[in-house]
Amino acid sequence: MVNESGTTILDASTVSGNTAGSGGGIYNHGPMTLTRSTMSMNRAVGGSGGGIWHDGGAMTISNSTISGNTAAVNGGGIMIDGTVLTLTSSTVAANNALNGGGMFNNNNAILNSTIVANNGAGGNCGGKPILANLSGHNLSSDATCAFNSPGDLNNTNPLLGPLASNGSLAETHGLLPGSPAIDAVAAASCTVSTDQRGVARPQGAFCDIGAFEGVLTSCVFPPSGMVAWWPFNETAGATSLQDIIGGNNATLFASQLGAAQGPQPVPGMAGGAMNFPKLGNGLSGARVGPQGALATVGAADFTIDAWVQVPPAPANRLHYIVNKFDTGQNRGYALYIVSPGVAGSERLEFKWGDGTNVSTVQTISNLTTGQWHHVAVTFARNVGGFALDIRLYVDGVQQGQQTGNPPGLGSLVNFVFLEIGWQPGTLDEPITIDELEIFNRALRQSEIQSIVNAGSAGKCKGMPLPTGPTHIVGGGAACFPLAQPPGAFPVVNNNPSLARPLGETISGNNYSWLFEFGAFAGPVDIYLLLQLPNNLPVWFLQYPPLAVSSTAVAFMPPTLGPVSANPLFTVPYNALAGTGTYFGHVVVVPGGTNLATFSLASSPYYYWCFQRTF
Repeated sequence: MVNESGTTILDASTVSGNTAGSGGGIYNHGPMTLTRSTMSMNRAVGGSGGGIWHDGGAMTISNSTISGNTAAVNGGGIMIDGTVLTLTSSTVAANNALNGGGMFNNNNAILNSTIVANNGAGGNCGGKPILANLSGHNLSSDATCAFNSPGDLNNTNPLLGPLASNGSLAETHGLLPGSPAIDAVAAASCTVSTDQRGVARPQGAFCDIGAFEGVLTSCVFPPSGMVAWWPFNETAGATSLQDIIGGNNATLFASQLGAAQGPQPVPGMAGGAMNFPKLGNGLSGARVGPQGALATVGAADFTIDAWVQVPPAPANRLHYIVNKFDTGQNRGYALYIVSPGVAGSERLEFKWGDGTNVSTVQTISNLTTGQWHHVAVTFARNVGGFALDIRLYVDGVQQGQQTGNPPGLGSLVNFVFLEIGWQPGTLDEPITIDELEIFNRALRQSEIQSIVNAGSAGKCKGMPLPTGPTHIVGGGAACFPLAQPPGAFPVVNNNPSLARPLGETISGNNYSWLFEFGAFAGPVDIYLLLQLPNNLPVWFLQYPPLAVSSTAVAFMPPTLGPVSANPLFTVPYNALAGTGTYFGHVVVVPGGTNLATFSLASSPYYYWCFQRTF
């Protein structure tokens, strides 16, 4: 594209794969505005300005991506010779040139809330200094741009994703979990109302740097079967790490949290996290004497998952996440990051043993060091004709698997401590861990992916409930994913005094819940209410009132006897707004209650939840 002197406006466009002597994508010699557009894979084969050569007039670029362009001499992404170029909320990445791989400034350049990163051997910036601007909040992955305005970041890895559609026709670089560009611009300094894709800015209280604005996510309700959950939100001075599900608190070994010889509280993926540093005497870790359900993990199916971040390490050295392997008995399990054979090639590995069989399984690809990854291992028995099926996941994607029929496959249960973040007496490597959980079943890939998708929102740690003395609440811990293909399965009951769910099915285009109720003193009406995953107000579904007499079926524990008059609530699943966690209430009110005066805060109800995962 050539603009000799006229006024040009380019919006929501892609200029890609072009070649010229200079100005491979655009040669501009007049007033020009470029918005919500991508310049990619263009080449200046004999000169400068692989993506853009700005040679005259004033040029404004906002909410745009300049990526993958090359120039033989100067300015792989942008060559600036014209009067002034203003670059706002844009990303200049992965370009290449002899000088100024990202941009070469030969006149005047003003940058606001822009990322210039990973632009090859020629550096991010070249030529004259970038003009200081009070808006600032720019980020460079090296020191060549010398940004010096408020909020500017130099020598900072923005943790960019690959150039991809990210939900729009024009490709962008997304921001990976933990990116320092996320929420780095105060709302008052946000000068654009959307990102390149049309996503509203800000998402929350702050804007992101660059052309991409991460969408604010909601927490996801934890999958069922959780027996231990260490969020690692403790602060300096703590002497243990709290398990908020099973009470298996981890004792810090030798030193309290934040002490010179102890684990260090640091910002995490979802709240706080725990850094287990490498120390001269090795005293940096925590240990658990498992009790309750945690003590039997390994006798049947289980899952371990966490967010982790590791630095490069020498070959064959381990960053331990958890270790409960008894080397004397060859029994137990351990999950860790290892650099097999080559320094800095970190991969996830799981070791298991049942006293006779001992084996390891490893991921097929390296983890990027210095950034957050979600890792998980699922251990399942008797799946698809195999006695054993172990799967490793990194960022929600299966990266390793071991299946087989080990002779006499036994239990992994042992009586040693469960160690977190270390293994005493070994030259283990540092690791930062957040949101460590253990489940007593093998999670499905979709469940693991939902945790990854929640990102910094994490897993919901309890839902707000209305307050009042008459609440009868149960089932909150009985959240489970719906079956696919359709099928019935039992529902855990926490509140037998009001209502007991007998089961849940998917049939055709409907979800159905069958409930059994206790005896009531008089006629009552029963309603079903659901709350959407995005926490919109609770809404009534127009299904019964169901009249239930005072002689309705009473419970007959410990086993269920014949039942009758059991309300069956049926909801078309296309009435449910997509995947996510739904929270349900079965509400019992006196017969004939006027709904205009109904108050959830003054009525007993049964509370449960379910997940739509497809």
